[in-house]
Amino acid sequence: MRDEPTGSRSLPRGRRRFLTTAVALMAVLHLYIGCRLLPDLGWNGAGWAAGILFLLVSAVMIPTGMAARFVIRPISLADRVSWFGALLMGLFSSLFVLTLLRDIALIVLPQAYRHDSALLVVVLTFLVTFVGYVTARRIPRVARVTVPIAGLPAPLHG
Repeated sequence: MRDEPTGSRSLPRGRRRFLTTAVALMAVLHLYIGCRLLPDLGWNGAGWAAGILFLLVSAVMIPTGMAARFVIRPISLADRVSWFGALLMGLFSSLFVLTLLRDIALIVLPQAYRHDSALLVVVLTFLVTFVGYVTARRIPRVARVTVPIAGLPAPLHG
């Protein structure tokens, strides 16, 4: 089967299947993170609500950001949604990896470290995301390099 649109604004079948799989995977991974971190953070009801809201927004916006250029018009809005989804994807990847590492570490660490390690995961996630964002926005250094090429004609020098 070809993966071409039928003239309507709906996604082609291949992209729709990919988006469905991505949404399901995002939901399961966000649920895993919520189940592993939220109970150990010791937050009150407002903290739980903020954590759940963040995980829900992230689970929805990551796949939406990936599909934005195909389904959202105007293009300027699609660009903003894609940017936000990509930012959340970077934050989520750090949060997921750190949560996995925390779970591995909790196999050998005493139970007394559950709260501190959950808090450390959250703080490190935001710190790593901030450093990544600043690094990505930084103006790159440009160095002029001269590479001598033997036998290069004079009009091509410089």
